[in-house]
Amino acid sequence: MTRRKTRKKTALDRSEPSPEPPRPAHGEDRVRRWLLAVLVAVYVATPLVPSEAAAELGSGIPLVMILLLLALTWVVHGLFRGELMARFEPIGTALMLLVGWLAVGAVWMAPHGAPRPAVNTVWEWVGLLVGFRMLGQLLRSAVECRAICAVMMSLAVSLSVYGIYQYAVILPTQRATYRDATPDEQAAFRRNAGIDAAEGSPAAYHFRNRLDSLEPWATFGLANSLAGFLVPWLIVLCGMVGTSAVMPRGLRSRIGGAKWGHWIGSTVSLLAIGGCLLLTKSRAGYLATGLGLILVLAEMARRGKIQLWLVLGFAAMLSMAIVLGAWLFGALDMEVLSEAPKSLMYRFEYWQATWQMIVEHPWFGCGPGNFQSRYLQYKLPQASEEVKDPHNFILEIWAVGGTPALIALLAALAGFMWSYITHASRRKSELPDEHGQRLAALSTNQSTAHRHKHVYVGGLCGVALGVPVAALAGFPLSPALFFTGLPIAVACLWLLKPWSAENSLPSWLTVTAVVVSFVNLLFAGSIAYTSVAGSIWLLMAISLVLDSDHVTMVRVPRWRMWFSAVILLGLVIACYFTAYQPILTGSDRWNPDRWRAQATEQLEAWLSSPNVATFSRFEQSAAQMLKLDSQSNRSHRQIGLWYLLASKKEADQAHLQRAVEALQRAAELYPSSSMAHAEYAWSLYLAGDVQHAGEEAAEAVRLDKLNPHEELKLGRRRLFDEPSRVDFAGIPRISPVGANAEQCMSRVLRVIR
Repeated sequence: MTRRKTRKKTALDRSEPSPEPPRPAHGEDRVRRWLLAVLVAVYVATPLVPSEAAAELGSGIPLVMILLLLALTWVVHGLFRGELMARFEPIGTALMLLVGWLAVGAVWMAPHGAPRPAVNTVWEWVGLLVGFRMLGQLLRSAVECRAICAVMMSLAVSLSVYGIYQYAVILPTQRATYRDATPDEQAAFRRNAGIDAAEGSPAAYHFRNRLDSLEPWATFGLANSLAGFLVPWLIVLCGMVGTSAVMPRGLRSRIGGAKWGHWIGSTVSLLAIGGCLLLTKSRAGYLATGLGLILVLAEMARRGKIQLWLVLGFAAMLSMAIVLGAWLFGALDMEVLSEAPKSLMYRFEYWQATWQMIVEHPWFGCGPGNFQSRYLQYKLPQASEEVKDPHNFILEIWAVGGTPALIALLAALAGFMWSYITHASRRKSELPDEHGQRLAALSTNQSTAHRHKHVYVGGLCGVALGVPVAALAGFPLSPALFFTGLPIAVACLWLLKPWSAENSLPSWLTVTAVVVSFVNLLFAGSIAYTSVAGSIWLLMAISLVLDSDHVTMVRVPRWRMWFSAVILLGLVIACYFTAYQPILTGSDRWNPDRWRAQATEQLEAWLSSPNVATFSRFEQSAAQMLKLDSQSNRSHRQIGLWYLLASKKEADQAHLQRAVEALQRAAELYPSSSMAHAEYAWSLYLAGDVQHAGEEAAEAVRLDKLNPHEELKLGRRRLFDEPSRVDFAGIPRISPVGANAEQCMSRVLRVIR
């Protein structure tokens, strides 16, 4: 007799809905919904503020303050009610260990680097952690998860339409204006963009290249960052269309099969996001999107093979339309493919240098926010860019936080995937009809189905919140965003309303979007950019909530509520005094730029009217600047130039010797720079140390031959061509008039021969 294999009956076998958590009281649920609206507003505002400069400028600190206050409000409300229900999962614990170790590393490495970017970066990570944990506490239904995804997809549509408008109208206008301007007007144009550099310098050259590039960046600092934000929401959108197409027939007829509004909204959204992604020319984005589409199609084929040919046909026609349109308008060319090997080679150069950094700093790394200044010490001679991150999230966390930080991050990601995989067998065991019944039960829950308007209100408030935050950060939002992208986004959100209210959002789709986002971050930076990483942690939290039948809500003990309230209050106070207040008032004692500006002003006053007191104040400001940026090639180079100018004014050998020492340190901190060695060689030549000057000149020439980038060649540059933000009138030129750096080195070498 054959033994029949049996399994334990589930709720689906008994045709009963999945068990739900206890239904909250009306007052508690109302507070929860409005707190969730504030949380959604923060997630919407985050991509509107460029996070590429968050480490230096603290552009995201106001949003971090809002998140901390939101979490504190949630805990305090629980204290007043005498009850607080919460979810706890190991992923959040791993992220807490990651952020905690980054904070320890920031404190440990602060004396050896720059404290301001370290502090700002740690607070950005705190914001990501608090946002992730609060999503797990405030999201209680599948309909809220779908509503948030609809809001974020509409935001992606808005930024995509704005990016297309930027490509078609704004950038051509700027290029024409710059091209027709006089040299003085072009210099003013560069200064307004934050580039205070002379014509012919590498900074001016790169600014011109950025202006001539066709890639839009919308509200981000880089086109690759825009692509990193669009990729996961494009995958969610494609999966939404596909799952609607392959949904079981009975369920489709019940929950919106006759409503074509979300199909129209989906098509418009796919065209906008897909077209803008193509315009960014992000190869990492293309790779991640292609992988995501393969995974989505494979899962849809497993769940509903009959309608797969419809999905493939629709995807093929839409892709052809986007690619053909981009090709006809000149937005897509063969360079995207032909330059791919060179782009990958550049990344190998970044990774090789980063690995050397990891080997030397295995425990605490170089400190959060300090990668760029430390990277110059390991940069290869043939590499061109002074990158802010290694374009690989694994190497980035390893380099800035050390091995424990990497272990914590990998543990969080492994826990997330394990949480999904361990429940895959349950999902696979569900028959299509049973799966449809379960989705219908989740979608038509009368206690939540009509309570998702707060999510849409939060999305609209997020756009309003982004306006002052972006202005405070020095990146005011363009009016073009509001009259191009925003109306279309609102229309798409309205058209997607039937889907968010009645259809399904399977957890495998959000997990796929998370996976492809991390694939993108294997070749693009940075995982610390909240405008990109925020979407990843948001989708991870949504995935866990969608599988929340295995995560129980537990009652938090009162002592733990008090402990959490004290910790959160401490974080709010610490964030206010260490980051928010300095940014708001502009009096940041940890910002080296503040002391750099003071030193420049005092040196200018001394050059106009020399006196001991003014020069003493200059030296104090310069020393403070160097203390707060001790590992920076830029700061040591600036000190060297200042003392060279002082030696020209007074013919003081002590000033000249200080200049030589500073420029020597600048060359040590940037050993692969031919220009750093050339400037050090020339200072030695001026000081009369001809022998050592010749050695440094020979090293500068050797490095110059290894560098294949024409704009960085010594023959294209002048010594001290970007010395400071002001022109010191009446000071003789430090290098010979009309001579470039290569000619100066030849002169030094001729003398020693």
